[in-house]
Amino acid sequence: MSGVRFDERLDALVVTSFPLARQVLHGPGWVSDLAANLRLLAGMGGAEDLPPLMATMLELFTDGPVHDRFRELVAPSFSAKRIEALRPWIAEIATAGVSGLSEVDAPVDLIGLLAYPVPVAVIAGLLDVGQEGAELISETAPRLTAVLESDPAEEQLLDAGHAAIDCAMFLLPLLAERRAEPGDDFVSELLRAGDGLLSLDEVLAIILLLLIAGQETTAGLIGNGVLDLLRHPAELAALRGEPGRAGAVVQEVLRLDPPLRTTGRLAATEQRLGEVVVPAGGKVLIDLAAANRDPARFTDPDHFAPGRADAGHLAFGGGAHFCLGAALARVETEEVLRQVAVRLPELALAEPEPPRRPSTNFHALTRLLIRP
Repeated sequence: MSGVRFDERLDALVVTSFPLARQVLHGPGWVSDLAANLRLLAGMGGAEDLPPLMATMLELFTDGPVHDRFRELVAPSFSAKRIEALRPWIAEIATAGVSGLSEVDAPVDLIGLLAYPVPVAVIAGLLDVGQEGAELISETAPRLTAVLESDPAEEQLLDAGHAAIDCAMFLLPLLAERRAEPGDDFVSELLRAGDGLLSLDEVLAIILLLLIAGQETTAGLIGNGVLDLLRHPAELAALRGEPGRAGAVVQEVLRLDPPLRTTGRLAATEQRLGEVVVPAGGKVLIDLAAANRDPARFTDPDHFAPGRADAGHLAFGGGAHFCLGAALARVETEEVLRQVAVRLPELALAEPEPPRRPSTNFHALTRLLIRP
């Protein structure tokens, strides 16, 4: 059937149809598959603290009462209203980053100097971990993202485990301090959630998930967004003249160039995708990039058209596992693209084909040389 194919290497059905992808993401009978990587990591041994920490993260990713409780307690901290209230602060961070680029004459790497530093600064500020914490986030977050790869090597997962331990050693004393003397930061908010119903291990696991899903993917989205604008000068000029278009631009970047290519689910019970029967336990990999360009759903699907009448995308997943950090990623990227358009009027590519990260799942640039 069109829209579903079997991938022998991954031993999984791959869904490329937009309506079938929505069916899997939003329909009953499907459970999160990302936990498989964490199970592998926990079973690999290594440091003593690794299995308990990975087990906690596993529970947060797995459908069931623990996951439901986690979403209920944490979701208010990431609500669109709460994140919108942070927009002026995020805009200040984006403005500072872009202003730094405007002062350089030679070609500069926007990924290293802007796309990564902005989400690092935002997360470090939310956690209130200071410069030392920001440096730790910058160093460890890229290593933690191995758990989001479709087919990670064992050494990648083991390194992710060691990165998790490095974070834990830094964060655990801080969690204890914030529990004794809470502040206005995100860590204190988590510790207060549900009148203290989250344990220190659970709060630590949630912070690690924020680093995994928040820093790397947002950096990828920012890089992809700037490149899309540079390749579509009319849209860049339109954004420069009407900065309020940033929201529509980001939505179209998410459709055409989502930072994650795929997301996985397991069939909890026998399911049917069109004419294809998926047995209980069958693995399905949703090709987000392909579904977001489904010609049956989108007119001229490969055309970059912010504000298109048939707008929509699946970049943040859906259903019970819809990305909690979606609003934060959108606001960060909107503010960066807005400032890039307004403050860098002579912005131009300095190389025709910027290199992309070698990855089975991440759709991100390793470098984006620009002339500010």
